[in-house]
Amino acid sequence: MAQAHNPAQLWAPFGAFSQMVLVGEGQTVHLKGQVSLDPDGAVVGADDMPEQVLQVLSNIEPRWV
Repeated sequence: MAQAHNPAQLWAPFGAFSQMVLVGEGQTVHLKGQVSLDPDGAVVGADDMPEQVLQVLSNIEPRWV
């Protein structure tokens, strides 16, 4: 059975989406298309791809701590 997760530290997803979904016994993780938004919904690193990647990784990291 799929379990939707929306960590409080992340911005709220649009519509009926979830930030991530865990599926199956092995807990396969499906991530929503992640973008480099901060908790207030502002874009981080608009012209800086490495900064965007770091923001996306920091956005999904709270779920695993």
